[in-house]
Amino acid sequence: MVIDELVRFAQGAYGEDSGHTWMDGNLRDRFLSLPRAQELALLDRRPSSDMSLAEARQAFGAPGVSDEELILRAIMQGTSEIDRMRAAGPPRTYSSAQVPLVQLVERLRESSSIRYVRVQRGSDSVLVRK
Repeated sequence: MVIDELVRFAQGAYGEDSGHTWMDGNLRDRFLSLPRAQELALLDRRPSSDMSLAEARQAFGAPGVSDEELILRAIMQGTSEIDRMRAAGPPRTYSSAQVPLVQLVERLRESSSIRYVRVQRGSDSVLVRK
């Protein structure tokens, strides 16, 4: 599975300064031989139409929309995906191995149903009781 951005990088779509010329030749050939590479090449050959800022505001804007929001709407070709992202609410936070132990203990302490926690790694262990 290769994302479009890597195929476009191999095609040189991001310009000479992107460093695509230093890409491993075998890897570039593999990317460019993918069916998706031909599809992207055809899309890039389509005539592009320049749009003025006023036209973009009329097509994608709304009263009070910031420049950043306007650019996002233009890139996403509308607002349906943006609306779905906003409807989903703020991103969830998850505890993981990257959370420091002290922070984990603080979170566990806030819970009234947990009486103790034991953390063990190899022969070392820590027991925390309420």
